[in-house]
Amino acid sequence: MKILLVFHLFSLFVVIYKFFSIKKLKRNYQNNFKKISILIPARNEEKNIERILNSIKNLDYENYEVLIYDDLSEDRTYEIAKSFESEKIRVIKGFDKPKDWVGKNFALYNLVKFSSGEILLFLDADIEIKDKEILKKISENINNSVITGFGKFQDYGRFVLSIVPYLFSIIPVNLGLNGQFWAIKKDIYLKYNPHLLFKNEILEDVKIGNYLKMKKVNVKFYDLKDVFEVRMYNNFNELIEGLTKNSYRMFGKLLTPFALIFYILFFILPFLKFWKIAILIIFVKFISDLKFGFSIKETILTPIGFIIFGMIILRSWIFSLSNRIYWKGRKIDS
Repeated sequence: MKILLVFHLFSLFVVIYKFFSIKKLKRNYQNNFKKISILIPARNEEKNIERILNSIKNLDYENYEVLIYDDLSEDRTYEIAKSFESEKIRVIKGFDKPKDWVGKNFALYNLVKFSSGEILLFLDADIEIKDKEILKKISENINNSVITGFGKFQDYGRFVLSIVPYLFSIIPVNLGLNGQFWAIKKDIYLKYNPHLLFKNEILEDVKIGNYLKMKKVNVKFYDLKDVFEVRMYNNFNELIEGLTKNSYRMFGKLLTPFALIFYILFFILPFLKFWKIAILIIFVKFISDLKFGFSIKETILTPIGFIIFGMIILRSWIFSLSNRIYWKGRKIDS
């Protein structure tokens, strides 16, 4: 019990520190608006692509381009994206990736080749931009750093998804970057070519972020919940499949059973046996939920969320053993 208490007291300290240290991205009114290339990989995103493109068209910024890479979609993604083509928006029809590449990494690697901006902004297709001045903020603040952060989750099963930023909040260091939204100067990107370097990594955003930090590039995490919203999952099946894939991305086949044991001992056992520690966990989770835009309902449902999340980690491990992890119609090699 003492180990659990020390762990969660330390988690409380870390989450309070991050609550105050992770700031919102603000204008500095230098009005130095560089050209920004917005790069969007899209595979089977017919439910999302129109939303993100409409939100980009409403941005208060002139000097930008949008490049969409249709990664052999099996739905109407290409047709919908094509209907938005203009002087600023271009759709690129993808082709078969080499066997040693992950699809998203290959898409982004190719999009960079077509880009003409001084700044690259990588976006997932399932987000929606809410801050009309975000490109101004990026251009004014980018310098020689990476700008990234978490947006607001607007998905099915928010009480389960809220576990993800909670786990991020209690880790003393900021791991990697958030692949849903990150910006970098093109010359710095080309110096390291991270998508080529990590072409076969499913967890490319964490790998890229940590690698850039190692190269002394300043990866800045911001509170972006007012900047963009993300809708990754529309129903329970999508939620389970997506988190199964992400659990495998995080831990892999070998580490998943150890991660599951640690998770059960430190996050589920207290709710079964140590109620004082359970209350402490709920309080830490409340601070995390407040920071990342979740409601008190997600905090109250934390015990159920922990159990479901643990079952998903177990499912990820079982499926990885039988090589049955799929995402957007593609098998993820395990």
